[in-house]
Amino acid sequence: MKQNIVLIGMMGCGKSTVGRLLARRTGRRLVDTDQRIEEALGRSIPDIFAKEGEAFFRDWELGVSEELARERELVIACGGGLPTRPDSIASLKYSGIVFWLNRDPGEIYDAVSMAGRPLGQGGREAFLERFAQRGLKVFSFIGDSTFFHSGITGLINAVYNGAKTSIFILDNSTTGMTGHQDNPVTGVTLMKDVTTAVDIRTLVLGCGVKPENVRTVDPYDLKATAAVVKEAYEAEDLFVVIVRQPCALLKSVIAHRKGQHCRVNADKCRSCKVCINKTACPALTVGENGVSISTEDCNGCTICQQICPFGAIEKEGE
Repeated sequence: MKQNIVLIGMMGCGKSTVGRLLARRTGRRLVDTDQRIEEALGRSIPDIFAKEGEAFFRDWELGVSEELARERELVIACGGGLPTRPDSIASLKYSGIVFWLNRDPGEIYDAVSMAGRPLGQGGREAFLERFAQRGLKVFSFIGDSTFFHSGITGLINAVYNGAKTSIFILDNSTTGMTGHQDNPVTGVTLMKDVTTAVDIRTLVLGCGVKPENVRTVDPYDLKATAAVVKEAYEAEDLFVVIVRQPCALLKSVIAHRKGQHCRVNADKCRSCKVCINKTACPALTVGENGVSISTEDCNGCTICQQICPFGAIEKEGE
């Protein structure tokens, strides 16, 4: 069997121990995703969490999981939080058989040292609460034009019935899936007549969502977006996030962003491919000389720049 053996489970459940036994019995190589990240960055997991935050670490997990998925006949011990991101575990599922090691969280906290484990530093109660709530939050995503023609009634029902979901309305100022037609948010009719633009936030408030539970965020600002997602996750009431950034293929956007692009500083780039694995941006390519960015395809959104762990991507043009 050439498929990988993938071990998942909470931190401290025994993945490393079982992984070593399996590797010895099967003659396979054991790879620990946490160890792989520590070796790549030259830093410990606690240090990475403390200085860069969990989101940064999860991005690295994604890159490592995709690299390992391209190999075969491995025993892969995944970090405890890796499966919580569907994109991180998806490639590993494809590459082999996934085994879940299930162990009671209370037993883990009482029996396993929490030293060097970032998620165990808040005490026993916080540790148990974190894992007790996993998987219970519901997130919903809907485009702006779809929201206008079939999502408003659903939002009203959610308000009326006290749903505690978080709804993300993706406002790209067009109807991209059917050919860039205008919709009520643009203030232009299908006949190109100027009309009243419908403000999504005002509409959401009119449906009964509390003002303190509505946020608007630019998805090109990754830190702000991550902060809003955290708010949505922790919200105890219905929460609405309006994710607003005009479609990059609109002629007006192309004209506005002309001359803006990012470039790779070859002296700083370590070819870790986090930018490629995370964004899948067509402007990014990797070759013998490392990662490069096509100035013809790049519009200077700076997402790759924000996630580069080595500060190797710079923006040019305004």
